[in-house]
Amino acid sequence: GAGDNEWGTATNWDPATPTAGDTVIINNGDTVNIDGNALNISGAGLDVRVSGSDLTFTGVPGAFQFNMNGATISLDGTSSFSGGTNYIRLYGAGFVFEDGATANMRDMEINGVGGSLTFGLEGAGSFTTIVGFKNLHFSGGGGVETAIDNTAFVVDFDGYTGGAQTFDLIDWNDGSATGLTEAIFNTANFSFLNGTGYEGSTFNWNDTTNTVSLTVAVPEPSSAAALLGLVAVFAMVQRRKRS
Repeated sequence: GAGDNEWGTATNWDPATPTAGDTVIINNGDTVNIDGNALNISGAGLDVRVSGSDLTFTGVPGAFQFNMNGATISLDGTSSFSGGTNYIRLYGAGFVFEDGATANMRDMEINGVGGSLTFGLEGAGSFTTIVGFKNLHFSGGGGVETAIDNTAFVVDFDGYTGGAQTFDLIDWNDGSATGLTEAIFNTANFSFLNGTGYEGSTFNWNDTTNTVSLTVAVPEPSSAAALLGLVAVFAMVQRRKRS
């Protein structure tokens, strides 16, 4: 199918009426609209994969939040997620942004349940910064400390061919991240996928610009490898001396 579709009635993706635990595929260049707070009810374990398409959220009167509630939304590099004046509540859910994906929501809220933000790198250049979220808020018991402590920031190096560099991953560009400091940010969970050789990379929080950046570190050859190299050179020299 083509054109705009409503969540629960769309026919251009599978399944047409998602429930907890389903894998939802949105592709073919279409736009699917979630009307209301659907994932607040059926989000647990829902895997939404958007490829070359658009996922939007218009909300309903009096409901301006999008509760992901344990769902995972993955956007490939040619997809977008938007909600205009609405804000997204991570609530233990996962967001996957492949390089080139875009998002446009008013705010993002992380509570004590936390969640995960994954950024997929591609090629030798920097990551296309996610700039569509206006503010970052925290709620639930424990406030910002508990929210960040239960949140995971992940970088997937699959497809990355670049070297050491620093670039922004996500920018809450209207400047609200009340209470979040670099020290608190460093209590989050950080991990790297497909990152052999990049394990020394680091996430960084800038509480002036409200951005999360990544410093990619490409380690020098290990001392063991260097020692083996020296042994090989020494053996070669010795053989030449005897010849």
